[in-house]
This record gives sequence, structure tokens and C-alpha cells, in this order.
Amino acid sequence: MRDPSRSVAHIRGKQDNLGDIMVKDAVEEMLGGLRVQTCARTRKVEVLDSLIGLRRVFKYCVLGGGTLIFAPRGIGWLESLEYLAARTTPLCVLGTGVIDPSFFREQHELDSERSTIDNGCVEDWVRCLQRFPHVAVRGVDSQRILREHGFADAEVSGDPALFYSRDELPPRSPGRRMGFNISHLPPFWGSSLVPSVKVMTSALHLLEREGWTITLMPTQPEEEPLAHGIASEIGSSRVSVFRRYLEPRQFLDEVAAQDLFVGVKLHSVIAACCVCTPAIMIGYQPKCTEFMRTMGLERYLIRTDALKIDELMALIEDVSTDPELIRRKQFEQAQYYRARLLDFRDRVLASIGAAPLPRERTLDPS
Repeated sequence: MRDPSRSVAHIRGKQDNLGDIMVKDAVEEMLGGLRVQTCARTRKVEVLDSLIGLRRVFKYCVLGGGTLIFAPRGIGWLESLEYLAARTTPLCVLGTGVIDPSFFREQHELDSERSTIDNGCVEDWVRCLQRFPHVAVRGVDSQRILREHGFADAEVSGDPALFYSRDELPPRSPGRRMGFNISHLPPFWGSSLVPSVKVMTSALHLLEREGWTITLMPTQPEEEPLAHGIASEIGSSRVSVFRRYLEPRQFLDEVAAQDLFVGVKLHSVIAACCVCTPAIMIGYQPKCTEFMRTMGLERYLIRTDALKIDELMALIEDVSTDPELIRRKQFEQAQYYRARLLDFRDRVLASIGAAPLPRERTLDPS
């Protein structure tokens, strides 16, 4: 309230997993110089608005991060965006992902208790987005889906977590250390959750027998019991579980220490791209395919509904034989999208007469 002209309400996803934490931190660092605070439509916010008016606290609002756009009503993201955009000045959408409505419809057909996305919800999202003068989305599929539903003004910035991409591609000596993120949290493509977890578990048994040292790397608390169960089942000193998965800097450092990474959750693989650890994506949702396609790394993706043990092991062998090929591609694309994120950020800040602070990327090891 002392200086609301530089205050920003940040509408974002949850804060209970690595991906949302990385994205939240990146958005707030990129908008350094402004006072950015997470905000949602809650009872406390409604009371504050009724007492003094929300604009006395926040001049601007930003939608930043996660796969939020086109989320059904009832989750809260659309409701928060509508509420805050009506009471502040919409500023930008920064690297947010767009949910593929066809994926939600498929999941609803498999389980009628799961949410679906109707035309009215999509129209309300588009109406909200049209209020923002600057809109950048995570990847090429998000841009395409918005265009197909009547919003043609979105540019592609890359995922905000790519802000933490390292500036150098240091040389590495070949080794047999592997990070592995395995998840069993729905929704997965089709009915692929249980079969794909079985395939990945079998692959971990084989990899340990082949002499790999494996670090199982959850990205949220619900994944940790699965990782500990698999480690116990394998029963080898070469298999361990990384526990500091809600601390992005520690997660990045641990992934950087691996020679190869395999991941289900999107931001586990984005972390690998940030530090140029060769990574294979086990894509469980459209957002995984989108990221790998946007980065030009689609050949290193296997969808969960097409996952076979032989194909996975063959791809691991292929990547471990020539890791520099994928490392160079990761580095080039991560630097490219980091530059796009910063260019977008600079244009947003210039539009309101602000400038970024010189301090950047506090998650870097230095």
C-alpha cells in the first residue's frame, strides 16, 4: 500500500511441487524491481477489496506459469484471473501453458468424475486473455490451441523455468550416473498410468544390473513413497532417493551431477535441459510433448501410452553412447528461449516505465 504503482498480483499454480516453485521463482525474479506477490480470489482478498479496494494494494496483475489456461471452472484459476483482472490493470501472461481441451475430454470419457472443458469456459478464458496487452505462452502447441480458439496474439516465450539455464556448456567425462523421475499421479495419456509405471520399474531393475548408479528424484511429496518403494525393491546401494526436491537450486545441482536423466514430470526434464544433462522424457500429458517439440528434442520423447521396455532401453543406450549431441541441442535451445523470455520481460517492463534489476538467477550455484 506504500507504493501500489509498482505492486503486482501474481496469479499462478500451486506451490506443492518442483515445477510450480521453479516457475513462480523465475517469474518473480524476471519481474524484479516490481513488488510481485501471489494472489488469488480468496475470502480474505474479497474482504480486503470490499474494505479499501484491491487497486490500493495492487496496480497490476500477471498470469505467470503452470499449465493454467483453459482450466475448468471450480479449480480456481479462471475465477482468480477474472476477479483480479477486473480490479487491477492486466499487465502480461508470462510463459503460461494452455491445456489441450481434447486431452481433458478424453480423460472425462475414461472417468466421468474428472473435469472437462466446455465451450463457455474456453470463451471466458479468451475474453480474459484479451484484456492483457502482452501474452506469451510456454510453447508452440499452446500458441496453436489458442489460435484455434480465437486468440491469435500469443507469442512463444518458452517455459519460465528456462530462465535458470546455465550460461556455459562445460565438458563432461562419460559416466554411468542416472537421475530418474518416476510418477504415478494422474492423469496419464489414455489408461497408461499403471502399465507405464511397471515398464519404468522394470527398466530401473535392468539399469542397476547394467552398473548404473541411480538417483530417484521425486518432484512432489506424493511421488516420494513410490521412489522409496522401488529403491527398497531393488535393494542396491547404487539406488538412492533424492529428498530435497522442493528446493530448485538443490534439484538443479543434483541433476547437473548426473550423466543422463529420465523423467516423467515436465519440470524434472526442464531442469535437465537447464543444466544440459542429456534427458529422455516419458511424456504423460500433452504439455510434455509440447515442451520437447518446442525445444526441438522430440526424438527423445516416448509417450506413456506407447512405452515399451525395449524402446526405452534402446533410447537410453543411444543417448548414453553420444551424449554431446543432445547436450549441444539442449544448450542452444535453452539459451534461445531464455533470451526470448528476457526480451519479452523487457518489453513488458518498458511499457510501464520500469526496468529490470541487475540481480538475476539467484538459483545459480555461484
